[in-house]
Amino acid sequence: MSDVEVITGCPTPTRGGGVCKMRPTSSGYCLNHEPSRAEARQAERSRGGKLARARQALAKAKSEAIAKLGVDEELPDLADVERCQRYLVTVAQRVESRALSPMQANSLVGIVKLSKDLLGLQLDIKLAERLEELERQR
Repeated sequence: MSDVEVITGCPTPTRGGGVCKMRPTSSGYCLNHEPSRAEARQAERSRGGKLARARQALAKAKSEAIAKLGVDEELPDLADVERCQRYLVTVAQRVESRALSPMQANSLVGIVKLSKDLLGLQLDIKLAERLEELERQR
């Protein structure tokens, strides 16, 4: 037998008291427990924490902006002209109160215009169907 000891795992115990099962490097320790990498590991954890905090701050800023600008509200039902008109009035009020930017309002007005066009197309289809029905009755 040889006097060489074969290291099968990292000698550092885990938090639970068990044996670390990571493959050791030439020093005998795994990368997570290598004493010479202590500063590098701390820097990596610090960067990870900073990134997580930056993501949280970005998510918070986004939700605050959405709440402030009111762009996350459900678009109301625009199934008839009266509803479109009421919605346009509320959009105008929000622009006047500076709760909505003119650019956002223009986007919403564009949606209302598309709804109006669809309402007109729907009416044209109904009229064409009614005319066909009347012609068949003759």
